[in-house]
Amino acid sequence: MGNLSIETAMLYVVIWTSVRYLGIALCNMPITNAGMSAIPVEIAGYASALNNWARQSIASLSIALFSALLAYRSAKYMSGGASIQASEATAAGDVFLYSMLPLIVALPLVLLLRKEKRVNR
Repeated sequence: MGNLSIETAMLYVVIWTSVRYLGIALCNMPITNAGMSAIPVEIAGYASALNNWARQSIASLSIALFSALLAYRSAKYMSGGASIQASEATAAGDVFLYSMLPLIVALPLVLLLRKEKRVNR
């Protein structure tokens, strides 16, 4: 999605956006399960509320940051002489590329997650 331009077919965008959101949907439950399984049962309610709050807050912050980045990059391309449609398409591709940075940072951290064997007492 980082190569979006004015010539990009709508079917391309629909398919890759669907794949992206399917991946997000399939990741949310295992991530939540891994985090909540490390929490003692006594404070699971607090941890669940904090998890939901953090997830929604970060999602809202991400939308705001990426919307601002989209507007900035679009204005930058328009000041360079591109049309409105071309500058918005190219700026959207830039936003997808920038959104890949947290993923690149998070991937090595996944390797630190390992399942500890629990001892039944």
